[in-house]
Amino acid sequence: MDHSGPEAATEFERAVAAVLRATRRGEIVTYAEVAVEAGYSPRASRSVGSFLARHGGRHPWWRVVTATGRLVPGHEEEQTRRLRDEGVELAGGHVAGMAGRRSVPRPRPDILGETRPTPRRPTVSIYDHPVKALDGAPADLRDHADEAVLIVNVASKCGLTPQYEGLERLHERFRDQGFTVLGFPCNQFLEQEPGTPDEIATFCSTTYGVTFPLYEKIDVNGEGRHPLYGELTETADGEGHAGDIRWNFEKFLVAPGGEVVARFAPQTEPEAPEVVAAIEDALPKETQPVG
Repeated sequence: MDHSGPEAATEFERAVAAVLRATRRGEIVTYAEVAVEAGYSPRASRSVGSFLARHGGRHPWWRVVTATGRLVPGHEEEQTRRLRDEGVELAGGHVAGMAGRRSVPRPRPDILGETRPTPRRPTVSIYDHPVKALDGAPADLRDHADEAVLIVNVASKCGLTPQYEGLERLHERFRDQGFTVLGFPCNQFLEQEPGTPDEIATFCSTTYGVTFPLYEKIDVNGEGRHPLYGELTETADGEGHAGDIRWNFEKFLVAPGGEVVARFAPQTEPEAPEVVAAIEDALPKETQPVG
């Protein structure tokens, strides 16, 4: 990478370039993993994308994909060719088997030519955060520690509220395979969840037949953000967005053991192909569909 001239590289750019140079043939990394291996927060994944847009031609950019394995928009054909040349399995414009995988951190070349241990990609300890059921009774997220879970901030008076139907169908489709949906009502977006716990429970059960667990109403952004969402929002979605929840019905897929493996925008339908594929990849291994 040429560091000369008016666009001399920052420390961040040099660190990212070093991580990319350290990748091996056939190895796949995500934007967030590159950020973490460079010594930064997963929130820097968007900056990794910007770096690749400016300087990717000088580095093996084709080994970088989103958390769900999606290829770089606008470069899918070339990326597909390069990855297949390296023996990487692709399916439907995605790298196969991304969701649910476990990343193994490696030492990265330091910008001074030395090596140092790479910070481990954070594992979300969602089970450490206290929660309450919708009726205020004590609840424990550890009850779902061995399952794949889809965590969603929900609301009853939103244009996206009909997504309850798709969420319930997902819950019913995969619950016997070690999966559940967890709903967290939130009133922060135009006060679209103003109801009492009884009103929310009645609305969800009578209107959409919801059977998956619903929890106490919480804040997902701002100073009062629930610690659970402090953890979840560190993860970037397929477009590189990390940080604040943008609207009702943003979705986080958590694999058994507590690692966030995918984030989906509010407008992404619960039964969208990419969501279903990610869930199937994240299911407990002994229950995954065959064939």
